[in-house]
Amino acid sequence: MGVRSKLFLTHVLVVAAAIGGADAWLLGRLRGELLERLGADLAHQAELGVEALSTMPAGGEQLLAHRLGAATHARFTLIRPDGVVAGDSELDDAAVARLENHAGRPEVREARAEGSGRALRFSTTIGAPLLYVAVRVGAADAPRGFVRAAMPATRVDAVVSEVRGAVALGSLFALLFAAALSLAVGGPLTRSTRALADAADAMAAGDLTARAHVPGADELSRLGRALGRLGDQLARELATVGEERDRLEALLGSMVEGVVVLGPDQRILLANPSARELLGMPREAPPGASLLETGRLPALFALATRALRGQRTAEELALPDGRQILVRGTPLTGTGAVLVLHDLTDVRRLEAVRRDFVANVSHELRTPLAAIRGYAETLLGGAADDPARAREFSEVIERHAERLGRLLDDLLELSRLEAGRRDLAREKVLAADAGESAMELVGPKAQARGVRIENALPEAAEFVGDRGAVEQILVNLLDNAVKFTPAGARVLLGVEPGGDPSRLRIFVRDEGIGIDAAHLPRLFERFYRVDAGRSRETGGTGLGLAIVKHLVQAQGGEVGAESAPGKGSTFWFELPRE
Repeated sequence: MGVRSKLFLTHVLVVAAAIGGADAWLLGRLRGELLERLGADLAHQAELGVEALSTMPAGGEQLLAHRLGAATHARFTLIRPDGVVAGDSELDDAAVARLENHAGRPEVREARAEGSGRALRFSTTIGAPLLYVAVRVGAADAPRGFVRAAMPATRVDAVVSEVRGAVALGSLFALLFAAALSLAVGGPLTRSTRALADAADAMAAGDLTARAHVPGADELSRLGRALGRLGDQLARELATVGEERDRLEALLGSMVEGVVVLGPDQRILLANPSARELLGMPREAPPGASLLETGRLPALFALATRALRGQRTAEELALPDGRQILVRGTPLTGTGAVLVLHDLTDVRRLEAVRRDFVANVSHELRTPLAAIRGYAETLLGGAADDPARAREFSEVIERHAERLGRLLDDLLELSRLEAGRRDLAREKVLAADAGESAMELVGPKAQARGVRIENALPEAAEFVGDRGAVEQILVNLLDNAVKFTPAGARVLLGVEPGGDPSRLRIFVRDEGIGIDAAHLPRLFERFYRVDAGRSRETGGTGLGLAIVKHLVQAQGGEVGAESAPGKGSTFWFELPRE
């Protein structure tokens, strides 16, 4: 049931109750007033009967009663002092004689005591309600009788009934008017209430622009304006909260460190993308998962337990995939704990690379330095006096000094590449021209070893890069191929289709001893050698392929190798065509 129906029913019921109560009170008051006037008239008539009775001789009571009744149209009863009825205007002599004693009637008893009495009751004699008024004749201590006048109360009821009909008709018109007025007033009120309810529902559903337009200056219009102000304030607050949330999400999303917020029950309330990636959680997984079920790391669960108990903790843990992470746990007062996860995998790998680099450099420097020192001491010890031995030892010292120079040059070149301090050009380069230049530098060494180099690079093949850097790449690759290719074999320089058609793939293929597949992933690491003894024999520094990788990557390309023992090796690199 709507507000309008409720208001209409309430108004109608209230008006009906008010009119009904007023009608009942008015009719009751009218009936009482009419009975009071009727009683006064009867008392006056009874007084007339007292005067008439005082002058009438004994025995004429019945005649007097009839005369009084005929004159006043009321029922007159003349009662002797002992209560015996002496006359009644409505009865004959025989009926009067049969009447019971009236000394105990209420109006008679009251008249004996007070001089007059009144009573309203049903008369069994005439079968109708009568209003009785009795008046004492004589003194109270020696009454000479009582005169009682009566008149049916139905006359009063008839008048009241007539008035009741008129009042009922008036009340009906009043009720209809009130109903019409309620409908007229309730329409705008209902529309205003409905507008407020619709606006509130829309705001609750998320539409904070909804407004209730209630004209006027009453309470409902004030409520509508207040609801509009509330919507504006709520929209501003939500916008502020949304901005704060977006900033927090952007901050957490941009963090390299993983951040996990735990509730008191160790369920994940928030996890940024880095934390999800480290713990192997789906990126779109909703919060609420258990930390133990998600990470499956008992050590992480134990650390989180300590943090939830109020302890600040920090511990390095190993993930199942081999990564190393540092986890710091910080308790949140009354709400849980925050775990910050630092990925130390690259740090630990770089530390290992640094240790290996220092060890490799130390090893590479120690051998030529030891040789130079030994031969120098021998020369100083007297070998310099022997021209043949002095020349031989000097040549050895020179050869190891050259090796040290090459090592230092390669280290400096690799350092510049890793630091990005070498400027590389971006220009169109013909692959065949770069290949010819590289072959001119490696050709004498190849002839000396009896190895044939063939240039199969197409004349039209070109790429975008730094020509000098590409020549250095080809020189390193051709030099390695010549070193590990037996005499009489061939080294082929050419192009082949690669994985990306937007790049040109250039390869150097030899017919040497080949490389086992286990060594291929590490070929381009610094100082990595498949056969350390053979590499030293050929004079390599172990940095050539590392330099090749960095030169290719600095020009936006890729590098790789394919080989099998006894089937030769193919080293390739790709550079952009455009």
